[in-house]
Amino acid sequence: MVAKQNRYFKCKYCPSAFTTANKLKSHEANVHGKWSHQCPQCHKRFQTAKSLSDHQPTHSGERPYQCPNCPLRFPTLHRVRSHFPTHYKVRSELLAAWQDYKESPQAEPWYGQAPPTSDPEAPRDGDQNSDPMEQEEEDKQNMSGPGLATFQWRNPNIQLDIPMEEDNQDGPGPATLAKRRLLNVQMAAAQDELEEMEEMEEMKEDAEEGAHGAGEFAAPEERASCCSRPLQARFNVPNRECGGKDKCRIAQNSDYMELIKPSSKGKDFCLECFAVAVRGIHKERYMKKRNEHDKFEDVLRCKDCQKLWHRCCSFHLGRSNEFKCEKCMQKAGMKKVTKVLDAEKGRSRIVTMMEERLNAILKEEDGRISVRAVVGIEPKRVPLKSLAPSHYIKSFKRKYGQEVSYKNRTIAVFQNQNGVDQLFFMLFVHEYKNPAEKESWFVFDYLDSVKYLEAENRKQINQEILLAYFDFAKSLGILRGYIWADPPLKGDDFIFNIHPENQRYLDIDGLVKWYRDIFDEGVQKNRIVKYEDLRESKIEKVEDLPLFADSLWSKKMKDVEQRWKNSKKDFDEDMTWHMTVQHPKDNFFIELADGSELEEDDTPTTSQEWILDSWNFLEHCRNHNWEFGEPARARFSSVAIIEKLDKIFSRIPCHCPPHLVVHNLLLQLLSIVYASPESARLHFDLLDNQKIHLTTV
Repeated sequence: MVAKQNRYFKCKYCPSAFTTANKLKSHEANVHGKWSHQCPQCHKRFQTAKSLSDHQPTHSGERPYQCPNCPLRFPTLHRVRSHFPTHYKVRSELLAAWQDYKESPQAEPWYGQAPPTSDPEAPRDGDQNSDPMEQEEEDKQNMSGPGLATFQWRNPNIQLDIPMEEDNQDGPGPATLAKRRLLNVQMAAAQDELEEMEEMEEMKEDAEEGAHGAGEFAAPEERASCCSRPLQARFNVPNRECGGKDKCRIAQNSDYMELIKPSSKGKDFCLECFAVAVRGIHKERYMKKRNEHDKFEDVLRCKDCQKLWHRCCSFHLGRSNEFKCEKCMQKAGMKKVTKVLDAEKGRSRIVTMMEERLNAILKEEDGRISVRAVVGIEPKRVPLKSLAPSHYIKSFKRKYGQEVSYKNRTIAVFQNQNGVDQLFFMLFVHEYKNPAEKESWFVFDYLDSVKYLEAENRKQINQEILLAYFDFAKSLGILRGYIWADPPLKGDDFIFNIHPENQRYLDIDGLVKWYRDIFDEGVQKNRIVKYEDLRESKIEKVEDLPLFADSLWSKKMKDVEQRWKNSKKDFDEDMTWHMTVQHPKDNFFIELADGSELEEDDTPTTSQEWILDSWNFLEHCRNHNWEFGEPARARFSSVAIIEKLDKIFSRIPCHCPPHLVVHNLLLQLLSIVYASPESARLHFDLLDNQKIHLTTV
């Protein structure tokens, strides 16, 4: 019997081990390839040592390359090259200045140099304490550019083994000079190749960072004038899904394992799940990474006063080179950034009703609440076969027809805080008009809030947002509603990109209780006739389940059908388990009172998907790095969303009721008198609180 061989040859890039050196060499060449230079902090891989050394300042905050014309420093030469056009407008001058800079000592980074040895007799070849810069002094007299030793130290893969003859008393001989000239040519060609590879790598990084991903940072001693935060403030990331245990997540700033060559079917694993995962996973194809954002918040320099500002503190939404701080804008007589909703734009019946009811709950010292709502200009149409299981397709077609259509409605709620309308609550609703048996339904797609509402009775305000929508739905003739309570895990995002760290997350029992408290309040005040969960509704058959797009039962039916394929018996048993065991209490059926006078829906319409769909809204915020995890960034994100909404409402003609027209005219008059929208809104609220009937003005 042949003894089992031990695997002594271990890969230095991954946990794999091999029985022979040849297998290890083949593995490293085929799997890891040229990406053998790995950062010890974030585990990112690079093709060259130069690329790795240029990447290291992203962790240390170093900016080793100095601009010769101003105090700014940059992490790479490519950043300096991008910055040069701010000093040179003529192309010929720009090219000449850039060529001079590349040949100057300033183009040499001050980081990454080995410390000089204190022992003059210390060995100079291969010793860790030797200074490679000292070794090139002899070469500088006869060679242009870096010396042989320095070039060998920077480029260990290039072998410089051309023999040299000894110099005679009259200087180097002709053979030596010829060999040196040849070596110069070879090194210049190799250096050009390395620089080309470096530029390609930097261009790739630029494309990933986007238009504002690499802001210009000042010298290390400079500070931002807007706040006490460091100049380099990294953006945050949400949880990553782990391919291991159910509901396992990879939190921010945690290490995880990712495929070296990304695949659409590939999964990420936390270190714990990766250690125990064995089936179907080729561990040698993974590398360690850190779950952190690769972009930092822009730092802007005022064109006039030259002070530094974080973009979110300045509320600047334009290009970096156009930035002026608010003090300089005020001196120049320029208009400040709009931080509040326009009182005239986006008005509608649901907005007026919600604002009146929500502000009636607030105390005098609380900031005014504003609401904006939009609805899709065209209904969404979903083929029935994409929602219903094949076993019951005929039954569902008799009820719904060939397709299901609905309209998207979005409601955003803001509170004025220190001159900024802060977004704190969003609700996305699907409204189905007569989908089955001439019944109309509203379905809550997602709702979410961030902990920025400044009021003692926050719970009552959040409840009133939902109850006010129920009253509005009755006026449209929508008398049935469906809600699925689906709580996220801490660190997951449904609507708002990045929640505050101290925000409370409800589990399934807490969320179910939260909804029941709202429904009980509605029943007590006769705003809801009744509500039932699945168990109380006595729905027992699959064909009696409601069929809504991207909702609980349409998802479950498709998932179960995919699992059991053509087995109807197994499908029915699995669905029965979900209906009776898994989800009997977390989805609700709501019935509203009939008899309200039907009114026309005057909500502004739009076709922009970023504001009509919860997932598109979340992705839009992520793409623009609009975060809500801390107050400064949440205020900036709210202002950016206000500007986007203002553009939507500017394209829509105003259809205000007569009393709203009077309100708006009075606001305009107060704005002229007090020369400030904020002061005008304050005095308008005082008149409203004194119960002055504006309709009689």
